[in-house]
Amino acid sequence: MKGQWSALGLLGLGTLGLAFGFLVGGQGAIAQVPTNPPLLAQASNDRKGEADRLYKLGVQQADRQESAVALVSLQQALQLYQGLGDRNGQMDTIRYLGWAQHQLKNYPQAMEQFQASLAIAREINSRSGEAKGLNGVGSVHEYLKETDKALANYEQARSIAIAIKDMKLESLILENVITTYRSAGNWQKEIEVLNRNLAIYRELKQRNDEASNLSSIGIAHFQLKDYQQSIAFHQQSLAIYTELNNQSSIASTLRNIGLAYDLQKDYSKAIASFEQSLTIYRELKNERQIARGLIDIGLFHKAQKNYIQANKSFLESLEIYTKLNDRPNMAQNWRNLGWIYEDQQDWAGAIQAVQKSLALRQELKDSETATSLLLSLGLLFYKHNNYPQAISYYEQYLTAMRQRPSFKGEELVLKIIGDLYRSQPASKENSEKAIKYYDESLKIAQKNQNELEANHALHSMGIVYQNYDGGLYSFKKATEYLEQSLDGWRKLKDNSMEADTLYLLGNLYVGNAAGASAVGNDSKTWCDQGIAYLEKSIGLLQSLKKPSAGASNSLGRCYQETKQYQKAIKNQEQGLILAQKSQNRLQEGLGLVDLARSYRLTGNLSKAEQLAQQGVNVFRELKNHQWEVYALDEITSIYVALGKADKAIETQNRRIAIAYTHNVRLVNYGFNASMVKIEKAKKFNFLTYRDEKEKKLRQQLSRHNLSTSLLDLLGPKATAPEQPGFFAPATMNANIRESLTLLGDAYAEVKQYPQAIEFYKSALDEEVESGDSFGMIDIDLLTKLGKILQRVDRMKESEFYLRLALKHGEEFRTGIGYGKDSEKKQGADANRIFLADRKIRNFKQLQQLLIRLNRSDEALETAEEARARTFVELLASRTRGLPLGDKLPTSPNVDAMRQVAKQRNATLVQYSIAADNLLYIWVIKPTGEISFRSTITPDSTLLSQLVTDSRTEMGVRGRASIKIASTKPDVEEPNPAPTQENLKTLHRLLIEPIAQDLPSDPNQQVIFLPQDELFLVPFAALPDQQGRYLIERHTMSIAPSIQTLEFTQALAQRPKTQKGVVIVGDPKMPIVGGLPLQQLKGAREEATNIAQLFQIQPLLGEQATKAQVLEKMKTAKILHLATHGLLDNVRDDMPGSIALAPSGQDSGLWTSGEIFDLKLNLDLVVLSACDTGRGKITGDGVVGLARSFFAAGSSSVLVSLWAVNDGSTNALMSEFYRQLQTEPNKSKALRQAMLKTKQRHPNPIDWAAFTLIGEN
Repeated sequence: MKGQWSALGLLGLGTLGLAFGFLVGGQGAIAQVPTNPPLLAQASNDRKGEADRLYKLGVQQADRQESAVALVSLQQALQLYQGLGDRNGQMDTIRYLGWAQHQLKNYPQAMEQFQASLAIAREINSRSGEAKGLNGVGSVHEYLKETDKALANYEQARSIAIAIKDMKLESLILENVITTYRSAGNWQKEIEVLNRNLAIYRELKQRNDEASNLSSIGIAHFQLKDYQQSIAFHQQSLAIYTELNNQSSIASTLRNIGLAYDLQKDYSKAIASFEQSLTIYRELKNERQIARGLIDIGLFHKAQKNYIQANKSFLESLEIYTKLNDRPNMAQNWRNLGWIYEDQQDWAGAIQAVQKSLALRQELKDSETATSLLLSLGLLFYKHNNYPQAISYYEQYLTAMRQRPSFKGEELVLKIIGDLYRSQPASKENSEKAIKYYDESLKIAQKNQNELEANHALHSMGIVYQNYDGGLYSFKKATEYLEQSLDGWRKLKDNSMEADTLYLLGNLYVGNAAGASAVGNDSKTWCDQGIAYLEKSIGLLQSLKKPSAGASNSLGRCYQETKQYQKAIKNQEQGLILAQKSQNRLQEGLGLVDLARSYRLTGNLSKAEQLAQQGVNVFRELKNHQWEVYALDEITSIYVALGKADKAIETQNRRIAIAYTHNVRLVNYGFNASMVKIEKAKKFNFLTYRDEKEKKLRQQLSRHNLSTSLLDLLGPKATAPEQPGFFAPATMNANIRESLTLLGDAYAEVKQYPQAIEFYKSALDEEVESGDSFGMIDIDLLTKLGKILQRVDRMKESEFYLRLALKHGEEFRTGIGYGKDSEKKQGADANRIFLADRKIRNFKQLQQLLIRLNRSDEALETAEEARARTFVELLASRTRGLPLGDKLPTSPNVDAMRQVAKQRNATLVQYSIAADNLLYIWVIKPTGEISFRSTITPDSTLLSQLVTDSRTEMGVRGRASIKIASTKPDVEEPNPAPTQENLKTLHRLLIEPIAQDLPSDPNQQVIFLPQDELFLVPFAALPDQQGRYLIERHTMSIAPSIQTLEFTQALAQRPKTQKGVVIVGDPKMPIVGGLPLQQLKGAREEATNIAQLFQIQPLLGEQATKAQVLEKMKTAKILHLATHGLLDNVRDDMPGSIALAPSGQDSGLWTSGEIFDLKLNLDLVVLSACDTGRGKITGDGVVGLARSFFAAGSSSVLVSLWAVNDGSTNALMSEFYRQLQTEPNKSKALRQAMLKTKQRHPNPIDWAAFTLIGEN
């Protein structure tokens, strides 16, 4: 509010009045003023001077916003004025005490002071003082939002100013009237008062105030969206400021003009104004205004979609605000950057920027803005197709908003979360959660009488129960909820949603019609109801001029099901036209295939073939493999009808290949019965299942969504004419075999194992059993046979089929060539890992069988063979100097394993997860003794969940879509001591069963060989029931398999001429997702401290480029990397990358794939970054950064399982290297470093993160 401090001025101190004192706080006192003798008069003059000085000082302090200090000076002045009986001085001082209290937002005290000053003014008949007092009273009413009272007091004050012809005072009072109208948003009234004030400034020739007033009029017109007038007034203001050479005000006015031009869409003038304003601020070196000007320019460029310029402006502005530590504007700039990335659909960049903004808003305790950012992040993650994270942020938003009493829209947010669960891959868990949120939304909407959202919730629940793949399919519930919502849409007269609900109901009945037909029941009733719904839906959509291709296609399918082919064709052709017109390619493809089927069924085979092929082409363009498989099945049926057997077989085999290649659920959509009749029908003897099993089988087939052709094989209709030569004896159609496998699955699920075995054997090629031919389908069949045969105690046969599956699986895996170029090698590596993973279940089944037969040594050999085969091949290639894939090493037997333990003088502990809650453990001692144990997790808890819970219990944070390995804050809080129940449970499961087999000497090596999620277990931090950690008892490391130890030892024993050490810390960070990664001050300190131990210079900042690191590694035996580790799939095949300083040649990201291709001779690599021990967990071990360094030739790697704070990491790493200088055994050095660090940082999260993989 202009004019409340110095503007109200250092006014003249009037003559002495009556001796009436007024103390601070309103306490009055009466005192007689004596007649002063001459000496006393001199003292009085001195006190008067001191009072005036203190008064002026208080005013100056108040002007500088030093309100508390001003109160002290003014109170001292007041006491002197009271002693002197100076009523004028008392009046002015008390009024200024009011302004100081006002500034401190002590409004009651301020009001008391203003009223006291006003009383004195009236007592001494000071009209000026009275006006100023009324002005003060009005200002308190204004801040208390008592607008009418404020204006009344201002008007009285102004009347007095006019009466005494004090134009300056009138102007100051009008300024307060202006702010009152402005606060109330009454722009028109504000303009009226501004014009009155303008006249005063012109009469007084106050040019600067005149210009300021003109700017205010311009701003008011801007608020009224009268941009032309706004520009006109700002230009008048600009002319005066230019005349006065007031550069700061010129810049400010140019900015306002730019804003008006921007909204007037005169973009060239807008940007010109913004840039002129910015240029002046740069000349004035006004950093805060420069930053604000850059935001204006950034927002302008964003609106014009000039994203590069916008990004540049926002980043420069962000840099200035960061320097100024202006955290609110830093937060706003991150949000601005988020909008840029969002506009460009760079969802990862947008997410990272908004998360930065959110963190700052939370730090500032700006809960309102932070809550809105939670909502923004929910939407961004939804657009990024990261539904779990979207759900997390929407739930956080919901929690925050529920703390506000005025929260409206809770039912809508609940529905959105339900939609997100429904958008995820279909599963029972996701469906149940969707229903939970929809149900909550429904109840709140009904309570709030929000019929619209209540209907949306009912509608959505109907969709969930309609989805067969979602695990909650219920025709009854789906129709119940959809019918309720249908009534609601009709009440709300929402014809569009009514039509959509009718369409969904129609589809439900069409689906049931197809199911009824599939099991040989009458489908007419279902179809008639479906037709009724669909015809109503189509009628409504036509009235809305929104015809639907989907509704027409569904209606056509219903007519097709009831053999009303001409009606079917009519609706399907209509649907096809609509799909093409609306460019709905998916519906176009479906329409083409459905129409092809109708033409096939009416005998127009050439037309059918043409349409079906067009449908296939559409799905291929869309890369929609599920519907491509559907279309190929129709083409197969057309070829069967045309008698083109070879093409039918070829097409069906292609269909199977696509399904397996793209992980598409294979469903036989209508393969003609004649395809199986020829020769094979008799061999499989389907008719033996007709009698008492037929009813149960039909139920199973219907549940498995199998085709009518297979059902027909159970009845008399399977007597199609034979066509000699239709099948070659050695060729069995893959689709039939898959269908037979599904039949076997159906019997296996109802525990009718003999029938399941017969179907599986019928589906198995003779050539597979003889070893002449095999494929992945055969390997899966062999595995299923092995598993089912165990259920009926046919152990010898089970072992035969399981070992055959493993044999063929290994041949299939090793048949993938590596190729010569880098990309092919990495792709082959990934494919071999994938195929090895597919074999894991075979190994597990065989292990369980062997354990049941008390053949635990053979089970150990099987467990070893199951793990890290591709990794072993990579290491063998490195150590033997052979091309990848040549002379593959065979898996070791138990004697070879004993030899490894003996040579290393180490106890080997091999873990094998035989089932989700069943664990096998073998201990191989250096003496050659082997012991076996098995454990079961309590309460059927999954081992994987137990590991996850233990990390959560420790306070280990999870991973974001792009995880930065070590986000280290400037000030770190000590980690609170965690509970240890899950860690103790892991100790009970993993260690206690074998405790007596572990060495009693803590210096003797124990090598753990985990599997799957057990790689993430911090073995060192596992406490026994007394709370004693495993690291206190044992020296330990881990390895992916026993056989890898043979090759890492060979790597360690290579001749080493290198003696150097490369230390990298806190490089200049690269850009990820459009944003720079955060610098790591702690990593810089860590690197510097370690470098001092080796008396070398570390690579820091801009020096730490990829080229520099690679160059120095040529002469190094140790590489230490203290920087960010990113865990996202920078390459799909090999996740992970290390952040180094960017250079002209590269982005600064050193990927796992690039490391994989190197040829190194390093003794140790230390990855001092968060989660570097994590990656893609496979049967081959952890595929990530550590694996790439081993593949490149490092003999050992030290990794972290989670992010560790700077203080403890620095301490642990420094101690590790100190120990290593006197203790060459890395495991022992790490153990001692952990024990020492534990003394200072007792929480395991601070000392137990690091684990050694490989050689000691």
